[in-house]
Amino acid sequence: MVLAKYGFVAVFGMTAVVCFGTLWRVRRLEEPDVRRGLTGLLITSGLWATIEAARVLVTTPRLKIMLYLIGLIIGLSTVGAWLYFCSAYAGHDYHHSTLFKRAALGLYLAIVVIKLTNPLHGQYFTVQIIDTPYPYLAVQLLPLHWVVTGLAYILSAIGFYMLYSTLHTSRYETASLGIVVSLAPLPVVLTIASYVWPDILLKLNYEPLGVAAFAAGVVYFVDEKFVAVPTFGRQQLIDNLTDPVILLNRDGIIQYYNTAATQTFSRLDGAQGQPVENAASELLADSDKRGIIKLPRDGSDQYYLRDENEITVGSTTLGRALIYTDVTKVERQWRELTRQNEQLDDFAKAINHELRNTLAIIQGHVELAAAALPKNADSTAGEALATADKTADRMTEVIGNLSLLAQYGQSITHLSDCRFPETVDRAWVNTAVGELALTTEGDGIIKADPNRLVELLSAVFKFAVMTNAKTVTVRLSSGQLVIITDGEPIPADRTSDALKYGVAVPSAESGMVLPNVLTLARVHGWNVTIDDTFTGGVRLMIEGLTTEQDHSDDD
Repeated sequence: MVLAKYGFVAVFGMTAVVCFGTLWRVRRLEEPDVRRGLTGLLITSGLWATIEAARVLVTTPRLKIMLYLIGLIIGLSTVGAWLYFCSAYAGHDYHHSTLFKRAALGLYLAIVVIKLTNPLHGQYFTVQIIDTPYPYLAVQLLPLHWVVTGLAYILSAIGFYMLYSTLHTSRYETASLGIVVSLAPLPVVLTIASYVWPDILLKLNYEPLGVAAFAAGVVYFVDEKFVAVPTFGRQQLIDNLTDPVILLNRDGIIQYYNTAATQTFSRLDGAQGQPVENAASELLADSDKRGIIKLPRDGSDQYYLRDENEITVGSTTLGRALIYTDVTKVERQWRELTRQNEQLDDFAKAINHELRNTLAIIQGHVELAAAALPKNADSTAGEALATADKTADRMTEVIGNLSLLAQYGQSITHLSDCRFPETVDRAWVNTAVGELALTTEGDGIIKADPNRLVELLSAVFKFAVMTNAKTVTVRLSSGQLVIITDGEPIPADRTSDALKYGVAVPSAESGMVLPNVLTLARVHGWNVTIDDTFTGGVRLMIEGLTTEQDHSDDD
């Protein structure tokens, strides 16, 4: 019989060791509320098991009764920890409800008072020390105890319902986890049996054994599924999304998809549990560099932006979430705009080629006519030929400006890092600047289209030459590009006209240069103004630039 006594002590002692020893594994759980709930459940259950083991060991009647009361109080607290854990794990917020927490605390304290005052009212239990087969405390439970016990079991059952509901709706592989969860309530049968057959089992509380088996099972044997179920189980938010969402496990097996997914991709209906390659391989079609895939649907091509995200808990990868956003309308507009831009480019190249060829022919005939003109011919004829030649040169310049506008006046889709000094130098060497002197101030990187930025600066340098400037200063600071020339100033009342096409300001020759500067700036989202208070020449201010420090030369 002594062996039986120490057998019970060993079982409950081992239960306490498992509960306390599992705490270090619980700390790695990402969800704070789940971690707190499971930690509280393990601590209270471990203490409860320790009290039960001590109750078997001690021989003093008063000490046995005191340990029994302490065990009742601690055992009741496990119900609260259990419900807290189940609510958090199932994704509910009952454990955050002030009403529920106050009601639970009030009920707990009321029951504790009833248990502690049992010696006064004697309505909860009576005790008797039995000497055989070894001294132990025989407890006679009264109706009030069974009312409290029934209430505790009902509350625990609510927790089990939340757990099983989560497992059922998680769409994850939960069979093994369900078995582990089922271990938790089984020791209740032993507790009840100990009161029905006291000659076979000691009247102890065996519930901690179930908690220990459950805790050890979820954190050691079905660890990955335990942390995965809440991720896959809380699909209410996913169901409310209008975009198709598909959840896959690590092996590419379809775990869940929302209603929008089946409405959009009918082949997914009934595909749960199948590899996505077999059920709907087109969903994994290669995307372009923008992440867009083309799928044939209803006799036409539909376009979707596919966003793929890993589902992880800590360092463990559980699977992938595929989200498809219908961008058909925008994509078709983008493709049409691209086609029109390409067509415009081709048109601009053709017009540029034809007009330049035509002007070359005109200039050639003018030169032939000038060479064939007799030396004693009327001066009017010579002046007319000179005017025609000058006009042809002017037309060549206009064609160049129009070609620049057609080529670079379109929207920008990609920005690059343009180092300021190098970009200014590149524009300078590409421009016929004559005797013009350049000063560059500042350093850094400008986010821009490199060719357009070079053309913008070249246009400014051309303007400086056309207005007889001797120097030009290009300064970069605080997201602003300031260009100062010492040439002919623009009248204060004409500065806004100088940026408009079709207005010959400050001269017919330079009339398209500054409007081109404005166009090249606007395609970047920048703004250009002319300082009408500056009298020493022309000061252009280009604002709205995105700049950053240049660290390429740092050690």
